[in-house]
Amino acid sequence: MIYGGIFYGVLPIDPLVSWESHLAGVLVGSYTAFNLAQKRKYG
Repeated sequence: MIYGGIFYGVLPIDPLVSWESHLAGVLVGSYTAFNLAQKRKYG
């Protein structure tokens, strides 16, 4: 319930804001986080 605003703010409501840029940010952020976690695990 407390973190509901986070999920609400991820999806853009304003038609001038591109949802594709949000999707690209999620993909790049997930990829980066995964790679950094693997790097710290092995090195």
